[in-house]
Amino acid sequence: MNLGTTDLKKQLSKLAESSWQQPVMVSRYGSPWIWIVSHDTWRRRLGTADPVLPDHPLMALRQHVDAELQRRAAEILRQANERYQAPPSITMLRTLILQALYDMESPQALHEQLVYNLLFRDFVGADIREVTRDVSTFVETLAAMTRDEQVVSLLEEVLAQAPLGAAAAQSGISPECRLLGVWRDRLAVKQRRVSPPPATRVTPLFLHAGQ
Repeated sequence: MNLGTTDLKKQLSKLAESSWQQPVMVSRYGSPWIWIVSHDTWRRRLGTADPVLPDHPLMALRQHVDAELQRRAAEILRQANERYQAPPSITMLRTLILQALYDMESPQALHEQLVYNLLFRDFVGADIREVTRDVSTFVETLAAMTRDEQVVSLLEEVLAQAPLGAAAAQSGISPECRLLGVWRDRLAVKQRRVSPPPATRVTPLFLHAGQ
């Protein structure tokens, strides 16, 4: 059932009874706002969302990543200002790190994991809607970040001292972060293409008198 806020105020008692049969969605300004559900429905939903234990190795990596990003916050902002760009989103930086950690070449597959995988969602953070709202925008944003020299360098620095070995022994991450190397190699190829060729040195010729 779908209704607006005005109807909600008028029919709250009746709607509460209806929610026992099916969830009731309340819209505001034409967009979904809240849901009214029965206690049993709510409990079933909670039962399918087991919390991620804080001592999971990926959560330890999240703490390291956040600390390193915080330490470099001023530098990240300075670099963005120099290029007249907004600084990269912390949520998207975590997402890109997640892609490197799990060696997931397909951004579409990563997007699907973020929609359904609670562990991945917890790693990325509370602003999960930023990365799950639209798959095409998600793919384009990730691709643009992997083509950014400063972003790739930042990820290399953040993960250089990360406790990847211990985490790899308890989870499915790739301690080599192979994708980081792929992105770095791609940047190197791009740099060679745009670099001007070396100047050719011209040796002057001196003609002797009478020649």
